[in-house]
Amino acid sequence: MAENDMNDDKLDIDDSVSTPSESENDDFDYQKEIDEIEAQERELAKRREQKMKELNERRQAREEKKDPRQAKREESRRQKELRERRKESEWLGEPFDEEEEAPVLSSGPKKKKSGKGLVALIVILVLIAAGGGAFAFKTQMDKKTVSDFQAKVSAFQTDKLDGASLGSDASYFEDFMKQCQEAIDAKNISKIKSLNKQWADMEKKFTDDQTGRAALDSFAGTVKTTLAKYQTTSDSKDQYDKFMASLKKAQNDNDFSSVDTLKKSLDTLVGTLKASDIKEAQKLENSIKDLDIDSKYVTDAQKKKMDSYSDAAEKAEKDGNYAEQISQLQKWLSYAQDISTSIKAQKTKASSQAASAAAYSESVKAAAQSARAAAAESTAQSIAQSKKAASGSQSTSSTKASGTSGKSGSGTGSGSYSTIKGDFVFPGSSSSYLTKSNLKGLSSSQLMIARNEIYARHGRKFDDPGLRAYFQSKSWYKGTVSPANFSDSVFNKYEKANIMLIKQYEGI
Repeated sequence: MAENDMNDDKLDIDDSVSTPSESENDDFDYQKEIDEIEAQERELAKRREQKMKELNERRQAREEKKDPRQAKREESRRQKELRERRKESEWLGEPFDEEEEAPVLSSGPKKKKSGKGLVALIVILVLIAAGGGAFAFKTQMDKKTVSDFQAKVSAFQTDKLDGASLGSDASYFEDFMKQCQEAIDAKNISKIKSLNKQWADMEKKFTDDQTGRAALDSFAGTVKTTLAKYQTTSDSKDQYDKFMASLKKAQNDNDFSSVDTLKKSLDTLVGTLKASDIKEAQKLENSIKDLDIDSKYVTDAQKKKMDSYSDAAEKAEKDGNYAEQISQLQKWLSYAQDISTSIKAQKTKASSQAASAAAYSESVKAAAQSARAAAAESTAQSIAQSKKAASGSQSTSSTKASGTSGKSGSGTGSGSYSTIKGDFVFPGSSSSYLTKSNLKGLSSSQLMIARNEIYARHGRKFDDPGLRAYFQSKSWYKGTVSPANFSDSVFNKYEKANIMLIKQYEGI
């Protein structure tokens, strides 16, 4: 019976496993070998049971900490253990219950294993040895996978993400990189493989973002060039500000999908700016035309400069550069306003000078007429005196005729000055022009007093006793300047003209 069992065992053993020869069977203790194998099996079962117990304790402890990531890793290890147990059951030809948490060891006496079980055990031992090598190989491969993935993530972060303008998509890339780092730190191979599958989509999104960003920046540059040709006025400021705010927001959010909408808004804004600038330019041109600029007062240099502003404004308008046109028109208007103001001042001065000249001419004419009247009066007086002298009727009572020196501010004369009433002969002779009608009817002595009171106002002293006594009797007179030190430069234009006129009437 034992021999038949042994023959059956030979039939079930794989050719790759050597069997003892017949000569060795006599000395080989099968029962001892089987006992040793069973002891090894019990030891393995005991270790596995202990290991399962430890795993269950760890699993329970982690579940109490409620760490989702740790629970996920434990579940992964549990599934791995189930797969290994399933393979072991398939090799042993035993049923496998996935709900079983740990193998149940029988405490009763074990029946003797058949030859098939021995062969299966040997095969299991061979597989365990091979599995150890496979496990070591797998561990090395896992390390390499983590290392390669870490290098890949670091390179992408450094070469592309750092410093890139991502706008509103920044959170997407930050979250993706965070998942990658967490998988690397946990050495989670399955997560790393999953992220590697998503990598191509992530890189495509990054490329699309950067391409869109370049298109948005290019459009922003076009906006700057386009709007530089227009000037923002009060009519277009609100629309301009809204457009610029939309462009800035699109750049901050990296919203390159809004470029088409922004282009339409730019076209509308350009239309508004153009209409507003044309209106402003017309307003400036009208202001320039309304200025009173008499060409007789414009110099060649001034005309040349105004023509240069006009030519520059016209050229800018042809080029469609309305901002430059308005700038040139503003400079032209400012310069023309200065010229207009200067012309007005020149005309006013000329008008004043003409009035002064006319007044002076009138005073000269009046003085000449008075001089002629005085000469006639003097001639008549001379004739009358000659007749009296010839008759000899008043040889002892003749009166010496008054005389004048040819110097300003001096003079002598007979007669009394008491006929002059008031403080002045002409109170306004220092502030207005005298006329011939003012001097008509005055005697030569009164004219001399009228002339010298202009000198007296400036404090001139007099050598003539009669003049000195007359002016000293006036409360306003303060004689402080000797005749030798007195200068005619103290007289104003009215005083100079009036002295000249009175002299003509005095005949000096």
